[in-house]
Amino acid sequence: MGTNAEFNLRFTKKMIEKEASAAEKKYDTSRKKALDALKKTGDVETARIYAETAIQNRTAHNQFLIMASRIDSVIAKVQQANAQSVMVKNMKQVNKMLEHVNQEMNAGELAKVMEKFEQAFEDFDVKEQVMSNAMNQAMATSTPTEGVQELLRQIA
Repeated sequence: MGTNAEFNLRFTKKMIEKEASAAEKKYDTSRKKALDALKKTGDVETARIYAETAIQNRTAHNQFLIMASRIDSVIAKVQQANAQSVMVKNMKQVNKMLEHVNQEMNAGELAKVMEKFEQAFEDFDVKEQVMSNAMNQAMATSTPTEGVQELLRQIA
């Protein structure tokens, strides 16, 4: 939506749909009059005139519906064109940003930074492992084995 053309198309479609509805009502009215002319008065000529009018109104109704359907199709195409236009505009901005980022990015420097990060991470991992092993050894030697066994005997 959003464009004046779309609004005008939707408005036109509504008007055409109202005309289709009015033609359908006229069809029903003429059909009833034709039926009444045949049943009540037996006037075949009058019934024929009303029947012709009814058929014309039915035809008009169908033509209005076809036209409304075609306008619906045009509305969809206008919406699609608007969406594509917005998408193209956004893609242009994305391309500009990517070009800027590509110009700013130094692949060699990025590789060096990542290599330093990986080395620092490995160094940290080694130090953490050494510290963890030292803590485990300290805990293992600081807890007397006899005290643990005595406590287990008391509990059991």
